[in-house]
Amino acid sequence: MITTPAALRPSVPLAVTIRDAGAADARRLAEIDLLPDVRPWLDLPLEADDGIDSWTRNNRDWMEDPRHRCVVAVLPGGAVVGSVTLSRRPGEPDGACLALKVDPACQNRGVGGALLRWLVTTADALGLDRLYLAVLRTNRRAVALYARNGFVYDGPSSATCDRMVRMRPR
Repeated sequence: MITTPAALRPSVPLAVTIRDAGAADARRLAEIDLLPDVRPWLDLPLEADDGIDSWTRNNRDWMEDPRHRCVVAVLPGGAVVGSVTLSRRPGEPDGACLALKVDPACQNRGVGGALLRWLVTTADALGLDRLYLAVLRTNRRAVALYARNGFVYDGPSSATCDRMVRMRPR
């Protein structure tokens, strides 16, 4: 009998609820941000090096910014396992996906897809013409996730990141 190593078996999808993030979520999001398997994929400011309390304050400030709507993915037991932020300036026809992140223990289990579906559905409901994001070109899993959800390459955004865009269906 041939068995597949556990690391190669498909992961069982997780049931998550998407809800608005609150100030009480800031520390948990900081914990996720600073995990060694997450931090390299995020464009964290230098303040993240000042420790969890500093980054918790940064997350709280981020959530309170009126241009941002941050949501979290929550497991049935209440554990926050990921988040994404939709950023837009009032009156502008475009929006941006900022900092989609998932706890590595829950990656490849549908959490990122659920967050991205919320983002796309919300952007469409708001009538945003385009939804932009930047992704490290070496983060192949993220690029594939975005492509599956209608995002296409839109050119480089920096030396290490590519810009992807999704146009609202007409």
